[in-house]
Amino acid sequence: TLTYCANDRFMTLDPATVRNLELTSTIDGTREGSLISVLDLTCTGMGGRKLRDWFLRPLLDAEIERKDAKSTLRESPLGSY
Repeated sequence: TLTYCANDRFMTLDPATVRNLELTSTIDGTREGSLISVLDLTCTGMGGRKLRDWFLRPLLDAEIERKDAKSTLRESPLGSY
């Protein structure tokens, strides 16, 4: 199912910001040591791509999403997958 997501819900990160924050690669260009390499515990390529998309397009109104995530984590702890 395709869903429409309005662009005004996401923050736009320019390439310099992504590089300086080392979100997907370090300054020297390697993935090892970047933020995503530390946090990526996904089991599939699709999950990894989704996580990368979340890093590169963070939500502007994260409060609602954060509450949903907290309730999801309470119901299913991270170690139970």
